[in-house]
Amino acid sequence: MKQGKKYILSIAIGLVSLSAMAQSASWSFNYMIAMPMGETKDWVDATSFRGFSINGNSFIEDNISVGGSMSWQGFYEQRDNVLISRDNVDVYGTQFRYINSFDLSLDAHYYLGQPYGIRPYIGGAVGPYYISQRGELGLYSLVWENWHFGFRADVGVYIPFNNSDYGLNLGAKYRYILKTNDSINNEYLAFNIGLLHMM
Repeated sequence: MKQGKKYILSIAIGLVSLSAMAQSASWSFNYMIAMPMGETKDWVDATSFRGFSINGNSFIEDNISVGGSMSWQGFYEQRDNVLISRDNVDVYGTQFRYINSFDLSLDAHYYLGQPYGIRPYIGGAVGPYYISQRGELGLYSLVWENWHFGFRADVGVYIPFNNSDYGLNLGAKYRYILKTNDSINNEYLAFNIGLLHMM
């Protein structure tokens, strides 16, 4: 936990420094829908409609930005007719499975187009993730909570409203989160739509 706080503090200091030297900046507030992949899909095989992100970017060149983001994505699935054997006891019934993914990342993006116009972009991010994975069946509950390091690849487009500093942010984000000793690799693809503000 202390190591995670150090990551967050370092990222926050970096964002303040980047904003001070920026030529211009943008903020977006996004709703996300995510599809689990890999080992995440093995645990929760259901699309998540519970997610959001906040992104802040500073343009160091007309077509290059650096910044940061924070996000949350919650996965949930109900599985019927599950059998678990534990402590010489067989438990049979309905199991509820959850994954909550929180992250705070450093971002970099490359843009096509002109400032304040329609701007397709690609980019990526790295940073710490806090993953809570839980399974519940009857009186039994299994919980794994860990800090991880993860990567993100982005593709999207900024679409400004006419004669306005506001617009839409449409995109897709692929996340790959490295496992720890007692957890799985987490992997999912999220699609976002959000409100963009250029400053």
